Amino acid sequence: MMQLALILLAQMRTLFLVEEYFILQLFLVFSRDIKMLLHFKIGGLPFQRTLYHSFLSANRAFADRLTEVLSPDEDLVWIHDYHLLALPTFLRKRFPRAKVGFFLH
Repeated sequence: MMQLALILLAQMRTLFLVEEYFILQLFLVFSRDIKMLLHFKIGGLPFQRTLYHSFLSANRAFADRLTEVLSPDEDLVWIHDYHLLALPTFLRKRFPRAKVGFFLH
């Protein structure tokens, strides 16, 4: 079991998007609003189109980066949490048969 874990760990890649700093700042603000919605705290949350588009842009940027390294027939994409809630949609459009997991805690 430990050997399998080490093999999987060696194959894992983590993607960071540092260069899109401005988009990510707006993305984090919108993600905070999503967190509130997921916890049924919807009162007083005005919809802000600019933040929504930044959220989508950041998710699309992750999809673009994944496109560079993904082998859709071999790889499993594991998406962690609500910040990347739109990412599976962008991936599915590009890679209909890709294995995508999503974890929401």
